[in-house]
Amino acid sequence: MPDQNDTAVHVKVQDLEMRYNNFLIQKNLNFEIRKGEIFMIAGSSGSGKSTLLRHLIGLMKPVNGKIFYHDRNLWDMLPQEQKALQRRMGILYQSAALWSSLTLGENIAILLENFTDYDQSEIRHIVEFKLALVGLAGYQDYYPSDISGGMRKRAGLARAMALDPDIFLFDEPTAGLDPVNSQRLDSLIKQLRDNLGTTVVVVSHELDSIFAIGDTVIFLDSEEKTITGMGVPADLRDHPPNSRVSEFFNRENK
Repeated sequence: MPDQNDTAVHVKVQDLEMRYNNFLIQKNLNFEIRKGEIFMIAGSSGSGKSTLLRHLIGLMKPVNGKIFYHDRNLWDMLPQEQKALQRRMGILYQSAALWSSLTLGENIAILLENFTDYDQSEIRHIVEFKLALVGLAGYQDYYPSDISGGMRKRAGLARAMALDPDIFLFDEPTAGLDPVNSQRLDSLIKQLRDNLGTTVVVVSHELDSIFAIGDTVIFLDSEEKTITGMGVPADLRDHPPNSRVSEFFNRENK
């Protein structure tokens, strides 16, 4: 975990309110994500975890409140500034969201072709390197349908790494995976942070992942409609501030 005294704030969320039309999802969300930490977003189904991630990415605009990246409010930026910021994000969705008609190599290369000046030889080497980092060396010519679910998640992670992002944002990355592949993906995520110093934000309901890789976790309370727990995962498990936090962090992992 990064030193809290020495590490700059990468993302700051201030008084955030999220709604779908008139339906309140969460309100009064206040937290900071420090550069180089693995920050977990937890909560029961329907608590707004993925919705919060979409706000952090800039896909949804807050009803109220602000989201700062390095002291700049996301929604005060010009559209081209927002797009430039989003290109510095590596995003992995639950389904891995690979283009099924493209090979794994092409899924990564298309980002490099559209957003960099690398020539085809350089792109080929980068693609091979990114796939090797996630344990998929030699799989650049395979299609998503040719490989297992765990391998697709790792290929999605390789694509998220394509543009060397400053921050990774993952939505339930281990959902649907068996324990062995879940642990493998958790290890990859932690290695990325450790080796690159990249900030990582992970939506997860899986306790094994939260305890294995999380530096800080927030608990979105679906009844209170706000954060009712924040801190080191083990501290929330051992010293929960309320019954719902206790129930979530001391349940059997499912």
